Amino acid sequence: MKVVFIANLINSPGGLQRMILYQANYFISKFNYDVDIILLDQKSNDSKTTYEVNKNIKLHYLDIYKEGFFSYYEKVKKVNRVLGQLKPDIVVVCFDEVFGLYLGRFIKKKYPLIYQRHTTNNLNFISDSKSKRGSILKSFKKLLIDRAGRGYDKFVILTEEHKKDWPHLNNLHVISNPITIDTDSDKALLENRVVIAVGRQNPVKGYDMLLKSWQSVIKRHPNWKLKIYGKFNKKLNLQSQAERLHINSNVEFHQHTNDIKTTYLDTSLLVCSSRIEGFPLAIIEAMSLGVPSVSFDCPYGPRAIIKHGEDGLLVEPNDTEKLAEALITLIENEDLRKQMGQKAQVNIQRYAPDKIMQQWKALFESVIQE
Repeated sequence: MKVVFIANLINSPGGLQRMILYQANYFISKFNYDVDIILLDQKSNDSKTTYEVNKNIKLHYLDIYKEGFFSYYEKVKKVNRVLGQLKPDIVVVCFDEVFGLYLGRFIKKKYPLIYQRHTTNNLNFISDSKSKRGSILKSFKKLLIDRAGRGYDKFVILTEEHKKDWPHLNNLHVISNPITIDTDSDKALLENRVVIAVGRQNPVKGYDMLLKSWQSVIKRHPNWKLKIYGKFNKKLNLQSQAERLHINSNVEFHQHTNDIKTTYLDTSLLVCSSRIEGFPLAIIEAMSLGVPSVSFDCPYGPRAIIKHGEDGLLVEPNDTEKLAEALITLIENEDLRKQMGQKAQVNIQRYAPDKIMQQWKALFESVIQE
């Protein structure tokens, strides 16, 4: 089977890029598929990637330097030209911008088309911009998204809860993300006085709230440390916030690491302070190594993954004191922490790669048959 992904880029450390390449690599190594990736925005002179790329994946760069409406026109033309040359069995569009939601309508030939949605609608509208222009753009974007997605045979979302974002669609199909980390039967000891958070510095990640919670935690446990891993954002200036809260000696900020497995194994808890989460890979990765999570019960992902009181704790969204209390509970109760970690490693196997990727294989075959 020949599968063609259409993505904006694969050279950033984001979860979407990681999932595209994980799927592509798996399709080749396990199913013997022929996989190509059309890159809309990444230029051919920037071929670096953060994650592994199977040597058999063929990359196609559009190399379009125009901006605005004319850039979309050129992209559509070149995408159709490349697809005509490749003659795929399946086309998978996998990027979250509005253009991706509508691209299926502009693909000329009737290839089986699948769209993957790795975020939520609301996530598009959480921003650190307060300008009038930003508000107008968000309103226009919402108008477009509320009418999008009809140009595809199947529109894949991550959880059942995501269905409420797309009441106008009847082509929805749920496939969650798989565990993407190779555990090798490793398990965290959960004895180090370290809590970690993983994800880019972005308003949606709620690190401003996390730092407030951490201030309460270290009043009780000044020998514990919070480590935040993810691409820096100077606008948020989280380091300055930590200094104002007088917790900077108990907080470390780290850029994205390619050795995240070691980071999980060296920690005792993962914390998720997000305002909204599509399907947090960090939680399933940590759980696969026996690390329990404490998370806001925000829409959508955490509540689909964590079984509250069994393999982690969920607290009221945006309640920084409740988040602090949950962290303190598991910091002070090592036995409970380890029991939850053990349960986490067992329960998370419902997202084992073989289970999830077989769902993709079945979907491809059913769409082709239809």
